Amino acid sequence: MSTADETKELPKLAQSKFGSLNEAEEKLFWAVAKGEIADYRVKSGEENDPANADKWSESRVLKASRLEWLCTDAHAIALVTRFGIAVVGARVEGELDLSFSKILFPLKLDRCAFQSKINTPYAQMCLLSLEGSHTRAIIADGLKVEGSLFLRDGFKAEGEVRLHTATIAGNLECEGAHFAQSDARALIADGLKVEGSVLLRKGFMAEGEVRLLGGTIGGNLDCNGGLFINTKAKALSADALRVQGSAFLGNGFKAKGEVSLRGATIGGSLYCDGGEFANGNGKAFSADRLKVHGSVTLRKGFKAEGEVRFLGAAIGGNLSCIGGCFINQGARVLSGDGMKVEGNVFLREGFETRGEVFLNGAMIGGDIDCLGGQFINPNARALSADGVKIGGGVFLRKGFKAEGEVSLVSAEIGRYLLWTEINPTSSVSLNLSSAKVGTLLDDEASWPRKGRLILDGFDYGAIDAHAPANADNRIKWLQRQPDRVFHPQPYEHLAEVFRRKGQDEDAVKVLIAKNKERARHSKPFRQGWWWYYLFGRLIGYGYRPWRAFWASAAIVFIGALVFGQNYPNLITPTKKEAYASVENAGFHRLSDDYPTFNALLYSLETFTPLLSLSQKEYWMPNANHGDLIKWRSFTMRTGGLLRFYLWFHIIAGWTLTTLWVGGLTGLIKT
Repeated sequence: MSTADETKELPKLAQSKFGSLNEAEEKLFWAVAKGEIADYRVKSGEENDPANADKWSESRVLKASRLEWLCTDAHAIALVTRFGIAVVGARVEGELDLSFSKILFPLKLDRCAFQSKINTPYAQMCLLSLEGSHTRAIIADGLKVEGSLFLRDGFKAEGEVRLHTATIAGNLECEGAHFAQSDARALIADGLKVEGSVLLRKGFMAEGEVRLLGGTIGGNLDCNGGLFINTKAKALSADALRVQGSAFLGNGFKAKGEVSLRGATIGGSLYCDGGEFANGNGKAFSADRLKVHGSVTLRKGFKAEGEVRFLGAAIGGNLSCIGGCFINQGARVLSGDGMKVEGNVFLREGFETRGEVFLNGAMIGGDIDCLGGQFINPNARALSADGVKIGGGVFLRKGFKAEGEVSLVSAEIGRYLLWTEINPTSSVSLNLSSAKVGTLLDDEASWPRKGRLILDGFDYGAIDAHAPANADNRIKWLQRQPDRVFHPQPYEHLAEVFRRKGQDEDAVKVLIAKNKERARHSKPFRQGWWWYYLFGRLIGYGYRPWRAFWASAAIVFIGALVFGQNYPNLITPTKKEAYASVENAGFHRLSDDYPTFNALLYSLETFTPLLSLSQKEYWMPNANHGDLIKWRSFTMRTGGLLRFYLWFHIIAGWTLTTLWVGGLTGLIKT
């Protein structure tokens, strides 16, 4: 404290400068001289509210010029103690201009009411406190504060607060502050450098845009419980902001307007648990190219109305949306195109959407876990993860629900794809075109309905032992694909998986099913139809050649019965020298050198190409023998009819023999 004589010097100097001092001025200069607080408050709390400053008596009114003089006059500065200037509960009239000044002592103007703007551009201060004060605009571009800047606990600014390129060695504390500049910029701090933390929390409210573009924060950005309102534009702009600590936009945080962290860097984590981001059908939260060394959490009551974007973002930990609610009807609710997440992505346990989750081209080191998640976007895509690369697995299980398409086209999944314990809705579809998975685990009850499963190009290394793993079930799975186009790859790949597992018979069943499906898609009598619909079936498309063999044996046996039944009446020798003489009753006796007819050998030789058993060369159905058959204008003897049967017998032999021999040798197989 100053001595009594030293204390008198400052009021005397002020009197010589300003003439006669009024009550409020005397109180100010004596308090500053003593290193005490100039407290203008009265006993009643309501009368001390700066909102009622117009009603304050003259004893509480200070001219801004008196404060300027204390901060800028060399003689006055020399008489200010180390405790600086501390004023509470005064109404300050006139513009306070401290531009380019250097103030080496604390300046505390708390719970005051400023009638005009405050100018402190490029000023240097030890500490500045406007705690609980009501101000107009504040222009503090380039301001340097060696300590902290306090705009908190009831502080209110009716006008733009500018901290462009300001430097603060301590914290910027705006807890419980109100920045009222509707439809305009409420707090502008582009290029701000704060070595401590920026606290816009616990009752903080901004009506208008809060801008922190390109700023640097050595500690945390804490907006928990803050309210940011700028419905027609951005509520919080922090593009390219660098935060060495963590960023907190949760626990009661509310934004009505876009929150933007494009290109920002966060050394810790980004916590948005319990935050509410609302921007109608626009962008609710934009974090394109965001870099977070830790995790990003959008959980525990998090709610977004509008698109949440992480395009090209890099997250060192997890992206957790457990229990989050994302609403943007008919559009994207969560966009992560090209996003890189070193940990896991959790979209589970109360996670709910009304719109599309879009993760195309994302790279995820761990898992995508959607246990119990609700993805609702009827008649469109509910979850898009085309081209995603995942080191772990994708878990769509235990209450997972989707209304719309789940698309994993060209996705690369290192471990598991789980589609289990799901009650599939009539509108859910699963698109796995060209996707690649380590192991597939699903269950039949969870499969999408027919026509809503797309598998063309789907590559999976194995089927888990707990999944349906036999041909009969898996063929039913393949038949859930759309009917409009036939794709052989899903069948061929499933067969290959069975072969690798040693289930050769299951592999064959699948390949036969593939050919049957191909036959179903073949147009009658067009190219390929004869094979897939007719001939191929006779040998199981090359995988069941013995079918044709047994069919051949049956035809040979039937032929033997037919030929044996009609010998000798309709089957006669082909050579003139066949008969030795004519016996009684006109019967011819065969020459002893002529081969005797054997019905079974005759059937076998005529059926089998290139086989010679000395039968078909010497015996033939005689078209001129037998009873006469008439039908309208058609006339034929039974011998001629038997000859027609022989031709069928020969053609069937060539066909079936070729098929089963080709099947046995592997030459005919599709």
